[in-house]
Amino acid sequence: MPTARHDPQLLAALQDGERCLVWARRRSDGTLYRLADGDAARLKAWTKEHLECFMPDCRNRRLTTVARHPRRRDGFSHYAGAGGHSAEGEAHQQAKVALRAWVQDTLGGHGVSAVLEQASADRSRVADVMVTWPDGRQVAIEVQYAALTVEQWRQRHESYWQQGVTAVWLLGHAGGHLRAPRRRSWEQEETLAGRVALGDLHAAMTEAGLPLLWINPVWGEGAGESAGKEVGIGTVAVTTTPHRARHDSYGDAWEETWEETWEETWDDGEADRENGGRAAWKSHDLVAKVPPGPGTERAVFHADPLSACSLTPEGLHTPTLRKLQATALQLAAVNTARRRLDEEREAREAHARRAYQDRQQARQDHQRALAEARERRMQRQRQLQRQRQEQAWEASALHEDLVWTYGLVPQLLRVRLDGEDHKYGENGIFCPPEHWRTAVYHHLIAGKIGRSFTLQDTYRVIRDEGITLAHPARARGGAGHNGTTDWMNAVTVWLQHLHAQGYLQVHRSLDRSLDRSLDRSLDRSLANRLVADGARVLADLDHPPAAPAPRAASAKHALTSPGLAGLPTSPAARHQQSTGHGRQSTASTAVPATAGSAAPVHVPVHVPVYVPDAGPPSTTTGPSALASTSELRAAEDGSGSLDVGSPQPPHVARPPLQCQGCGKQLDPILAAYGRHILC
Repeated sequence: MPTARHDPQLLAALQDGERCLVWARRRSDGTLYRLADGDAARLKAWTKEHLECFMPDCRNRRLTTVARHPRRRDGFSHYAGAGGHSAEGEAHQQAKVALRAWVQDTLGGHGVSAVLEQASADRSRVADVMVTWPDGRQVAIEVQYAALTVEQWRQRHESYWQQGVTAVWLLGHAGGHLRAPRRRSWEQEETLAGRVALGDLHAAMTEAGLPLLWINPVWGEGAGESAGKEVGIGTVAVTTTPHRARHDSYGDAWEETWEETWEETWDDGEADRENGGRAAWKSHDLVAKVPPGPGTERAVFHADPLSACSLTPEGLHTPTLRKLQATALQLAAVNTARRRLDEEREAREAHARRAYQDRQQARQDHQRALAEARERRMQRQRQLQRQRQEQAWEASALHEDLVWTYGLVPQLLRVRLDGEDHKYGENGIFCPPEHWRTAVYHHLIAGKIGRSFTLQDTYRVIRDEGITLAHPARARGGAGHNGTTDWMNAVTVWLQHLHAQGYLQVHRSLDRSLDRSLDRSLDRSLANRLVADGARVLADLDHPPAAPAPRAASAKHALTSPGLAGLPTSPAARHQQSTGHGRQSTASTAVPATAGSAAPVHVPVHVPVYVPDAGPPSTTTGPSALASTSELRAAEDGSGSLDVGSPQPPHVARPPLQCQGCGKQLDPILAAYGRHILC
């Protein structure tokens, strides 16, 4: 579980402890003696007679004792002009003798020996203190005050490891191995108390699995009887929390508290003000202190007396280090258990997601299958409806009179134009184009030269013919195309083609008033369009234009049939127009000139006449040789052949257009309006 809090003063006491020489050597046998605190005055004469300095490089080894201030420790001192040892060298030597004395006091009775400056088995390394167990296992204690690079340390450590010797590294309390971290701009000085900066050497040690340990041979307060009580061993720790990938409970002992929080819910950037949010529970785990790992830059310092530590063939263990390592083991077990729970939960959620996705995919496949079946059914229905419409067209009186007179549907009525949707029903008119065009031509154009009509008239003619028109609100595009619908576009494209051929003069009426007689289902903008857009009849098939215009650029096929006569009212009337009896003859009819036109143009017209006593007509223009609508379309596309009769009349230049307002010449661009912009 988590360790106790550290005392920030421990780092200052171990790092900035006073410099004091407390060890001396007996002149008689060379053994080391430690001066207890408070004995300086009593042992002053005995020290001068029996003790000397144990430092290897000391030139004047005579010593005396110094009784310092009650708050400062007693110690040995050289005579004036002698001594002069470096602080790091003095601390290094005292640390070695203190460690050997501690090992002999604690483990000497178990057959464990501690020798200063003993070489390793291969003589490659010399340990500061070599500790040997009766079974031959060894621990080399290295006290390191001097600077040491990572590569130098790694070579020494690997040398011990290869010889089977456990290396214990104790960094010196003075020098560059124990430093406070550098304060960042946003940090306060008090927040750095008790913290240690870790460098590359520390990272290499933790990466090798070694604990970070420091030593101060003169540490602590009071007059202890044991040498170990005044030797400080420091270590560091970092704070962490257990693994957590979710806010709900894991059900272990590391969850300290549960807190109910209120999270706001957001929808399209706005807070849910009605509900205010939703309740959520969040757990807070206990904070644990563990040994630092590789990459740690800062750590919290802890210190323990050497007398509370223990030495085993595996290494040196302080009370703090034992707690940190035990906590790390518990935390690792908790993290393993929590990750296993997360994996199980993720597996369940993944299974649930896959099941949900499978259900969604199955639902989508089912919906797609239904849609495809519905589309196939609708296609069959459209195909059947189209066949019925074509059959109705071929069985209609208009079609019968048309083909009886001309032998086929004139190209003017079956031309395929650019910008016109030829897919059945997509243009809003549910019938073959020839059907509604023939109805418009028969009722509004044939024999009505000089008259005008509007889109409203075409709408009524097509509707009265029994042809289904798409409702304006439901038509593709609706009123989104400047208030028009697709059926109006189809009619307009064809009327513009007639305008280009000289049969009509399409214009835009200046009267924008609304016709109240329109169907109420049509909106106002559509009604205005129906009334406003109109055309004036200039010619028909009986009286073709005297000066035909060039081919319309929007037509896919040029007009290949000759100028044709108007539609007779009945077969009997057509029979009366026949010039022979008991035979079929072809008459060449002169087309009278209309007002303002050129001289009459003689256009040969094939008029098949049925004679009862001669049997059915034998020409290819009679009713028995009529081509079906599909055959006519095949002939248009070039996939079939069809005799369209005599050639067209020669093309001549059209007279210039004139403005209906001022009578001046009109630019062809304004032909659709019939007037100048200012007129």
